[in-house]
Amino acid sequence: ATSQDGNKTAKTTVKVNTVLVTGVSFATSSYNIDEGNTVTLTPTISPSNATNKGYTCSSNNTGVATITSGCTVKGVSAGTATITVTTSDGGKTSTATVTVKKAVNKVTVTFATFNVGYFACGSYSGASCRPTTTDMVNLIKKYGIDVVGMQEARDTSKNTDPNASCPYTTYKVNSIKNGLGYNGRIVCPGNVDAILSKYKFESSKVYSLGGGRDLTKVVVKINGVDISFYNSHLGLKDDNETHFKKIADIVKSDPNPIIITADWNYTALARFKTYFLDPDDMKFTMAGYDTTSHNMWGKASYCDAILVKSKGHIDIVSSQTVDTYNSYSDHNMVIATLNIY
Repeated sequence: ATSQDGNKTAKTTVKVNTVLVTGVSFATSSYNIDEGNTVTLTPTISPSNATNKGYTCSSNNTGVATITSGCTVKGVSAGTATITVTTSDGGKTSTATVTVKKAVNKVTVTFATFNVGYFACGSYSGASCRPTTTDMVNLIKKYGIDVVGMQEARDTSKNTDPNASCPYTTYKVNSIKNGLGYNGRIVCPGNVDAILSKYKFESSKVYSLGGGRDLTKVVVKINGVDISFYNSHLGLKDDNETHFKKIADIVKSDPNPIIITADWNYTALARFKTYFLDPDDMKFTMAGYDTTSHNMWGKASYCDAILVKSKGHIDIVSSQTVDTYNSYSDHNMVIATLNIY
């Protein structure tokens, strides 16, 4: 120290003590990554004010996991590897297990539900006899829909197949199917439902719900996974809850991942929660829904919704509602984008 007056000086010695490392640890003892992906392990040095916080990491099985830099681990192939961190000061060590899983191939698929509108030619919706076959083909192409459940799929044109048991429906759905090059399943007479799919049907079945309503099931194989796809149009009032319960009973024992499209008719969210979303033995997720105020009731409902039961093979990516209300139908189209793996 030097004084300003007279430049008088004084000296003292300051000794800086080295804070030695006493230990090192990882945040958790195990990590999971997919082949080709990386995970960064961040060791914690003790004490926090240690002088030398340097460390190195190593893998005991580089065929499974390697160190790319610092303590960033890259998965090489399926298996397990032990990652060891060693401190530069004192050689303190800690380990963590990294499990590398085989990379999963995911296929993105779009599912949709659409009430085509039985009353489209009347004053009920004012939709001017739409959607036509061309409308439906264009809608499905525009939004890249791979599988669609249609309700009230009656034909609105005069061109029918007189030899079919349901000529109006058969003509319309077959025309759409042929226009897309898709597979199709038509359920009639009664309340008319149809399923169109770019994937072939491994099997199909129709369940009667009573009151002129049916539940249609097809199994489609996507990315090697059998998906059970159901479509229906539920009844109103007292029939509605009865149909909810029957569908829940039918799908409960299905061993496959499940997707259900439907015109559920006016339904509050509470009913979905009672039968599909909340019960421990169901575990469905609502992948997409429309709560637009439909002209039938003048208030919002979960009238059109897509339900998914993953069973480890379906991820929900996104959903959207396409505004077709009073343009093509008295309903909107609901689309859910899903990853199948």
